Amino acid sequence: MLKEDEIYRYLGIFTLTLFFIYILSCVLNTQNNIIEGLTNQKKPLNIQDDLFSNLDKHLKENNDRLSDSLLIKKYKTQYEDSIIEIDTNTEHKILQLTILYGNALANKDDKEAKKYLEEINLLQNLKASLKNTMKHVDKH
Repeated sequence: MLKEDEIYRYLGIFTLTLFFIYILSCVLNTQNNIIEGLTNQKKPLNIQDDLFSNLDKHLKENNDRLSDSLLIKKYKTQYEDSIIEIDTNTEHKILQLTILYGNALANKDDKEAKKYLEEINLLQNLKASLKNTMKHVDKH
């Protein structure tokens, strides 16, 4: 018959073996999920045939409603004048920020210089948007 020490030793070995097998299966399962995720492509979306016709119809209705509310044809001159004034104001602000940016560079204040540079870039994006908006207004 087995002694008590031998029983505890076999029980410990059995428990450690089960624990090792459990950890190994978790690692292999994770590895399998990673490999499967790399090889499987996403399934294509199931798009209904009439989705685009309805989408186009709804978007056109929304655009017409918005265009009617803006009265672009009636207020075309006022829109153009406003866009020109906003563009001029934006140019002045860019000039002001450029001077502040140069001053921050001269003072080796990188944090402040970065802040001014980001503001200048945002204003440059605004100028591009104003240009596109002016083209849109000119179409009417």
